[in-house]
Amino acid sequence: MRVPRHTHLLLACGLALLSAGCGDDEPTGPQAAGLAVRIEPAHLGAAWQLSGPGGFSLSADGDTTLADLPAGSYTLAWQETAGWETPAAMARQLEAGGAATFLGIYRAEAGPALAVVPAGDFTMGSDRNEPGRNDDESQVLYFINTSFRISRFEVTEAFWDRVMGGTSDSRLPKVDVTWYEALQFCNALSLLEGLTPSYVGSGTSWAWNPLADGYRLPLEVEWEYACRAGSETELANGELTSLDCEPLDPTLDAIGWSCQNSGFPVYRAHEVGQKLPNAWGLHDMHGNVWEWCWDSYYETDSEGFPTGESLGQVNRGGAFDNFARYCRAANRHYTDPRRADDHRGFRITRSGE
Repeated sequence: MRVPRHTHLLLACGLALLSAGCGDDEPTGPQAAGLAVRIEPAHLGAAWQLSGPGGFSLSADGDTTLADLPAGSYTLAWQETAGWETPAAMARQLEAGGAATFLGIYRAEAGPALAVVPAGDFTMGSDRNEPGRNDDESQVLYFINTSFRISRFEVTEAFWDRVMGGTSDSRLPKVDVTWYEALQFCNALSLLEGLTPSYVGSGTSWAWNPLADGYRLPLEVEWEYACRAGSETELANGELTSLDCEPLDPTLDAIGWSCQNSGFPVYRAHEVGQKLPNAWGLHDMHGNVWEWCWDSYYETDSEGFPTGESLGQVNRGGAFDNFARYCRAANRHYTDPRRADDHRGFRITRSGE
């Protein structure tokens, strides 16, 4: 016998009355809810502590989604991460059946944020068969006898203003700075911290005092050693397979900014620290902006020894508008020390631990 359609509806309503009442949209009690924890930059995986109703407590790290939580008030405290400014603690009210999100935005520290680079040996330069290789990348074995410290990030506009005067809070790399101005910044920061300035001079005549304990630009060999972080491939995180602006190379995309991923058709620098660091915690060693080194650039012979006159000061790392080949660890470049432009900046170094 066929049962009329309205009979099915009555039966369903009657069964529902046993627990919630037919046609009643109001819940009869607290419902489970969801809570999400999100971190920017996503790669940071920062630690956090969450507390909530009824003594709820959870310690974890990185992006997390929690389900079936009781309604109530939750507080999340972000934990310190080296080189990053810690977001303030946050409170969220989680309604019955609802959802809430904690978003922790970590910003690169507007200060030295130094990482220790251990002593060791490495082969500077590139193999003759390395894709994108230039003739000035002769391989030379170097011994780094003592550890040193180098900034995790390129000097930012905010950091520059904190030392040299200004009000910027931008975490974009400081560009439009000559080599001479970079030396002056190092000396000014050293004096602020009660250290002995590394450089003596004025105008276009400067000398380095290697016995000083102040801040300085990295030597070229220090820069490449720190960039490689124990690796022997074109990039600190692996091999480079796409040398130009396309196609997108996933290895370079993970660790740096080049013309492949920096905003075509309007190329631009990005806030420091948005890409993965290398194994020693250094960001943006591949791309974003070129970085001044202390050394003068000379053409070299087949064994890596300098020949002729200086052509300028060494730049390393490549920039946001460069082909990927120029972002390789071994790539070398030089610029007139009086030149300042929008794709050249620097990072700082100190001797010792």
